[in-house]
Amino acid sequence: MNSPSRLTALALFVAFFLIYLVTAAPSVMFGDSAEMQIVGLTDGIPHGTGYPTFVLLARLFAPLPGIDPAFRITLISVMCGAVSVSLAFAVMRTLGIRLAAAAIAAGVYGLSFTFWRAAQRPEVYTLGVAMALLALWSGIVALRTGRTPHLLLAAFLLGLTLTGHLSFGAPASILGLALAWRALRGRPRGLLRLATLAFAWVLGIAPYSYLVWLDHQPRPYNHFHMIQIVANPLNHPDPNFDTSWKRVKWLVLGRNNYPSPPLDLDPRSIARRVLESIAKLTLFELGPLVVVWMAVGVVALLRRPPPATLAVALAFAVALAFAAVVGAGPVLLLVLMPLTLMAMLLAGFGLDAALGRFEAIASARRAFALVVVGVAIALLAAPAHLTRVYADVHPIGPWRFRMTEESFDAYPRPGLIPSMHDLVEPGRFGRDLLSKAPADALVSAYWGEFMNLTYLQVVEHRRPDLTLEPQSPEGLAVRIAQWQAAHPIDSHPLVFASYPASLADHTLALDSLQLEGGRWIYVQRTPMVPRSPRR
Repeated sequence: MNSPSRLTALALFVAFFLIYLVTAAPSVMFGDSAEMQIVGLTDGIPHGTGYPTFVLLARLFAPLPGIDPAFRITLISVMCGAVSVSLAFAVMRTLGIRLAAAAIAAGVYGLSFTFWRAAQRPEVYTLGVAMALLALWSGIVALRTGRTPHLLLAAFLLGLTLTGHLSFGAPASILGLALAWRALRGRPRGLLRLATLAFAWVLGIAPYSYLVWLDHQPRPYNHFHMIQIVANPLNHPDPNFDTSWKRVKWLVLGRNNYPSPPLDLDPRSIARRVLESIAKLTLFELGPLVVVWMAVGVVALLRRPPPATLAVALAFAVALAFAAVVGAGPVLLLVLMPLTLMAMLLAGFGLDAALGRFEAIASARRAFALVVVGVAIALLAAPAHLTRVYADVHPIGPWRFRMTEESFDAYPRPGLIPSMHDLVEPGRFGRDLLSKAPADALVSAYWGEFMNLTYLQVVEHRRPDLTLEPQSPEGLAVRIAQWQAAHPIDSHPLVFASYPASLADHTLALDSLQLEGGRWIYVQRTPMVPRSPRR
């Protein structure tokens, strides 16, 4: 990139780093986010797909001084989000899109809801996007030059992308095939180059072996131990889960369920998820104005050489198919992130076709151009956020589309400008519960609350006398029976962070304790046994 492009990339990084920083969550979270804070600070194993590159990167952020420990891990998302915006700009410049058009499209992507939200909390998504963009940038260069070092670097980065988030696996496969074709084309030793590319790709996914090593280390948190408690409380022999390699294989491929459920391949279900994906992508992520420029970009792309058009079409199709098969509910828009990114690239092509004259003005009046670019980013991004806020109150269409998020009930609904800056409820809830729980109790909590409490116990060393366990309707009664057999219930009571509705057929004598903010916990101090069936 030339000097103006480098300065623009730097300006985008600084601007979006500040945007994400001031809207980021300040401390400990619930659910997956709290888990990533735990493993980031203690070098543990998180839920699927294991995200080893995030765990390794967190080792650089965990020792940062003078910062709330939980926020140190959130900074990874903030930093990688800003890096992703700059990389999106760099990729578009490499594709020949004019500076102003590339800056606007990258900026609009940075303000898209799901990506912005991901940059506000400790999650793996912005790192996954950054690695995917880096692999794409390297792949474009490698396809142009055909040089072996460029091809090897691109293959390595493609493999590394799969350690960030598997939603990028589908479009990455298209780029991988293109790299393989480039390695073979017109070369007497093409097969040898192809073999070295495969080796470089294997090196890229090598961080998964770090999880195998971690599984043998004494760490405060290991997701495999939690799965054992939930799925196999009686500790029966399990040949599918008895070695670290088998456990990591499940972590990568099991879709966070053990045993792994079959995929829903019913054509009607897939068709519905395709329509839902397109609707939510256009309504809540892109907005009508961006969709218009995306359509213009499609027309512009059709004028390019057919291989480029075919590659983009295939990448878009496989990413949509992946989302339709795997994504559902709140996680749908997260697995749609590759599609959002490709849509913004197409919008960049569309803006490029319309901003030819503006480029000359921008080079002469840079301050004016900067203001225009900023205003354009805001105007293009605003309709999607307005639609999202409207749909919160008035769901759209017969299927009542609205934006859904992970942990929807745990966090306040975001406004026009999404922000987690004032989110203190997770820390308040967890600390208050731990302060009021009776001594030596078994505390049973659903996933979101369980990870919050685990963070406070593992990282802040609160209440080591308590035993924390995830609450699962399937195994809860078994675990309670085991606890009561091993401990006198009057001195080692049961504490439920949420009302245990799955134990309705047991003798419940619950004491209710109110926490700050109006939430309740429930304490059982007498033996709990199944009720006799009615005659």
